Amino acid sequence: MTDLLLIEIKSVPDGINLDYRSVYARSALYSFGYLLRKFAAIKELDISPDELQVEVRPVRRDDNTVHGQIFLADRLANGAGYCRYLVDSSENGGLRLKNLLEEIKSENSEFYLDLVNHGHQCDSSCYKCMRDYLNMSYHPLLDWRLGIDLVNLCLEKDYPISLEASYWTPLVKSVKRNLLELIDNGNNMEWENRYGIPVLLDRTGDPKKAFILHHPLGIYDENDPRPDEVGRVFAELKREGFSLRRINIFEAIRRVSKIVNILQ
Repeated sequence: MTDLLLIEIKSVPDGINLDYRSVYARSALYSFGYLLRKFAAIKELDISPDELQVEVRPVRRDDNTVHGQIFLADRLANGAGYCRYLVDSSENGGLRLKNLLEEIKSENSEFYLDLVNHGHQCDSSCYKCMRDYLNMSYHPLLDWRLGIDLVNLCLEKDYPISLEASYWTPLVKSVKRNLLELIDNGNNMEWENRYGIPVLLDRTGDPKKAFILHHPLGIYDENDPRPDEVGRVFAELKREGFSLRRINIFEAIRRVSKIVNILQ
């Protein structure tokens, strides 16, 4: 037997897909787990991160959605008490785990500032932030920005997950620049910000094309239940005669050939 820390995000904002069957949701869930593991091990427990094991367990709910339960476990067979310690009350009286999550996303914490500063060279994950030998099979999924998104969602059930968060900004700028370089007629296209959503407009073709750059966890289609944000963008662009296409920023930094086909 060993101690186990289990975390499940049960309340998800409208327009966000955190169903375990989505590769983007699994990326966020595992990234959250490994981000928490590193912070807890180094900043709180003073141990090597590999002394904690991270996994995500799918659980089907009555509404036919599949939630992902993130768990941390002591790697030692009989447990070392690390996970139990993380859910105990802190010296200040609050839940120690909640305090850790608050510090992970605090713009004043050294851990958060290091993540953001290294993000100019790290578009998803690296050995400086989350990767190690033991989680090699998850390297293509790990993304520290998605991990921070879920930290915020754990602490605020209606947290507005979007590319407008400051820690996404440098990557969005880089992707916007790179997408123009991928297109033969990139000089004839322009980026616009529609209600906080980056949209690449091609007015030269028939029909005109609009490419919506969106967050990995966002739905961003006609079924998106956010009428004041996404719905307004879709309605406006259609009214202007644009054919709409979507570009997931997760794919834009991992599967360039797929994005090139979308841009054709």
